[in-house]
Amino acid sequence: MPPKASVIIFDDDAEMRETTRRLLVRGGHTVIGEAGSIDGLEQLLPSLQQETFKDPVALLDNNAPWHDREEPDSKGVGKTAERMIREALTDVITVATTHAGGEEAGYGDYYFNPGTGMKDLSEFIDALPAKER
Repeated sequence: MPPKASVIIFDDDAEMRETTRRLLVRGGHTVIGEAGSIDGLEQLLPSLQQETFKDPVALLDNNAPWHDREEPDSKGVGKTAERMIREALTDVITVATTHAGGEEAGYGDYYFNPGTGMKDLSEFIDALPAKER
């Protein structure tokens, strides 16, 4: 079975990135990159711009640091990550992974609350509208 979606994971929590990666791969998706800070995203994106991906989706945590080895900062990090990824992959769908929920996050085409159960994330991505994926 071919991969369903190509996913970027932006989250400062390495354990959460690992769990997310395992669940997505088990669900048939491909993880094309991971970053834990804006610095990491800046290093990742140039390599992704060189390729074309099937149904790109970016999972964006807002509580990540701007720079490596800094404390997380929830003020604008998710919006900045979304902007950077959209500049690199113009047809990407962005998903705010936040406990805030809904429009309180202030970014993302869609919202996923990890508190509802990470095992549902792959199915959530599968259910994104086909015309957008």
